[in-house]
Amino acid sequence: MRADGTNNKPIPSLTDVQYGLSWSPDGEWIIGVGLLGVTMFSVERNMMLPLPFRGPSGGELNQPSWSPR
Repeated sequence: MRADGTNNKPIPSLTDVQYGLSWSPDGEWIIGVGLLGVTMFSVERNMMLPLPFRGPSGGELNQPSWSPR
């Protein structure tokens, strides 16, 4: 949904996300951690992108978040 609460849409592809949800600064993407590891979701495009990111020691990430450039 938009920041003003309009355009509410379900996100069925997020059902496997366990924790770490964070919106991108532009509001188009959500990032989270699920069964596929770190994954980005675009609601408008109905797209899911698994990302091969690992932590500094090679371990799994569990709280991904966005930051400005």
